[in-house]
Order: sequence, then C-alpha cells, then structure tokens
Amino acid sequence: MPKAYARKDRPDDFEGLFRSFKRAVEKSGILKVLKEYEHYTKPSEIKKRERAAAKKRWERRREEAMLPTTKGKRIKKVNPMEDRDDNY
Repeated sequence: MPKAYARKDRPDDFEGLFRSFKRAVEKSGILKVLKEYEHYTKPSEIKKRERAAAKKRWERRREEAMLPTTKGKRIKKVNPMEDRDDNY
C-alpha cells in the first residue's frame, strides 16, 4: 500500500502530500491492476492483445537489427566474428 507522510516543518502542505501520494500510487501500479479488473475481458481478447504486443516487440527488434546507411538504405548488422571484408 503506498504511503505519504507529512513533513514536520510543513504539516499544512496538503498539495505536496497529495502529489507524493499520487506518485507512490502510480509507481506501485495499483491503478493499472484496478483497470484490468474493472470489466471482464474474454480470453480471446487477452490472447489477441498478447499477440499484438508480441508482434510489436518482434517488429521493434527487427528494426533494431537493421542499421541505416548514409544513402538512406538499410543493411544488416555485421557479426564481429565473421570476416568483415566480405560484408563491405
């Protein structure tokens, strides 16, 4: 459970206390879990969302594996263990 404590030198600082509490709640992820339980999600929708996330991760990793050249073309990363003369 997130906690926020009032400072002794400023006991009337409600806004600061509220901001720190909101930050603690955000970090703990309670609101995210609460939104998940707000409505029933069908198993097929969960699988669909997971597949979309996996596809997005795969696309991002595929893009990271490509390096942009000065001409705007893309080339694959070079394995440092292979002979580099063949790749130029």
